[in-house]
Amino acid sequence: MARKKVNIGGYDFDIINPDTKQGTGIIQDLQAANLKSLYTLYKRPSETKESIYDAWIDWYNEISLNADFATFGCLRGSSNFFSIGAIVSRDNTIYYFYITASYNRVVILKNTY
Repeated sequence: MARKKVNIGGYDFDIINPDTKQGTGIIQDLQAANLKSLYTLYKRPSETKESIYDAWIDWYNEISLNADFATFGCLRGSSNFFSIGAIVSRDNTIYYFYITASYNRVVILKNTY
C-alpha cells in the first residue's frame, strides 16, 4: 500500500498515522528530544552536512512563520549521517517532522478542542 504524501514548504513528506506504533514513536522521540544544532553535534561538520542542514533551516524558517510554537534541530548523528527533527504548531494543528537522508516523514495531529 502506497503511503499518503503531503508537500510542505516544497518538500514531500510521507504522512504517518499518529495511531500507529511508528507514529507514536516519532511523536515520543521528538517530544523527549534535546534537539541540537549541527555545530553542537559535530565539532567540524563537512561542507556537505552544512549545506544539507542550511537548506533544512531555510525550509524550517519558512514553514514556522506565524507558528504558535516551533522547534528544530538535529536528533542524532554518526560520522556519515544525521537526522533532523522539528515540531511546528499552527492553526490548531501540530506537525512532527522526522527527516533523514532516506526519507521525510510527518505526523499530523489536529486539535479537536
